[in-house]
This record gives sequence, structure tokens and C-alpha cells, in this order.
Amino acid sequence: FLPLLSRSYAYLSGAFSEHHDAEEVTVNQSRVLAFLATSSVASAEVIASFTFLGETAVKDAIAKLLARGSIAPRPPGGLAITPEGMDLLHRIVTRARRFEDEQLADLPPEDVAAARRVLRALAERGGR
Repeated sequence: FLPLLSRSYAYLSGAFSEHHDAEEVTVNQSRVLAFLATSSVASAEVIASFTFLGETAVKDAIAKLLARGSIAPRPPGGLAITPEGMDLLHRIVTRARRFEDEQLADLPPEDVAAARRVLRALAERGGR
């Protein structure tokens, strides 16, 4: 199961990379934005923990997002998504939904539903 999951992730991530490129963000930057959209203020350490990214990867993503105005510092030592960051995240999510629809269009709906149930159950075991 794990090799299939890994290969599927690699394929989908690679295929979606053109969308990240079009928005001039990396996967890590989009994950940081997505987390901050659900959190009022968070530190780099908290972001790293919840996004399953290493602290170095998070700090690099933060530096680039700060430079483009997508996130802003909030005392004491936290970060928050800006309106510009929310607009960027909205564009990424819109692209992701369209991409997902395209990727799943030729698969039987019952198979997609079963896959969602399995993945959701596994994700819930992880507690996040």
C-alpha cells in the first residue's frame, strides 16, 4: 500500500507543479499558507509541526512569503496570512480543485469514494 501511495503522491505532485509554477510558489509555501489560513497566528515551530515540514523548509518558505507580502509578522514571534496571501491561497485552491476533478474524472465514483474513506481514516489516525 505504501509504495502505491508514494507513487501516486509523486505523480500528482509532479503533475500539479505547473500550477504552483504559474502562481510562483513552491509546495512548501502553499502548505504554510494553507496552515496560516486556519490559524490566527503561529510561529515557525508550530507551522513545521502541523505541516510535517522540517523547520528549515518552513523558515525558507516563510522568508519567501514575507518578501512577497503573503504573510506578515505578528507579535510575539508569530506570523499571519495577509489579504494578499489569502488571494494567492484562493487561486491555488481553485486550481487544485479543478486539477483534482480532471484527475478523477475517468475513475468510477464508487472507487473515488472508497479511496477517500481509506485516506480519511488513515489521516484521522494521525490526529491531524
